[in-house]
Amino acid sequence: MVHGMATRVQQLEDVVRRQTDALRLQVDKVASLENEIAILKGGLEAAGVDAMAFLRSVYADPAAPLNLKIQAAATVAKIQAAPKVVNQGFVLFDYLEAKRLERIAQVKTIDANPNPPAA
Repeated sequence: MVHGMATRVQQLEDVVRRQTDALRLQVDKVASLENEIAILKGGLEAAGVDAMAFLRSVYADPAAPLNLKIQAAATVAKIQAAPKVVNQGFVLFDYLEAKRLERIAQVKTIDANPNPPAA
């Protein structure tokens, strides 16, 4: 009976130890996420409304976690490498507007008084 009780106590202590370890990991993860949030908030305040400056400040921050630095740098690289869209295609509005302006230019002015008085 004593041996069975000792085994049960040992099992319970093992469960408590594993749960304590899991709680410590969760507390560490929460602290890490809070640190990331603080870095992001600080970066937003420092960068103002300029998104590129903000991202650059994040990946240049020595206190920022490596994964956050990598994400910021990758985002900046994507933005900088984005192809510039140049519209070389047909734009219906521009075509119709040009035709309208041509018609206006070709319209002859009609004098409301066809027989002006001789001067």
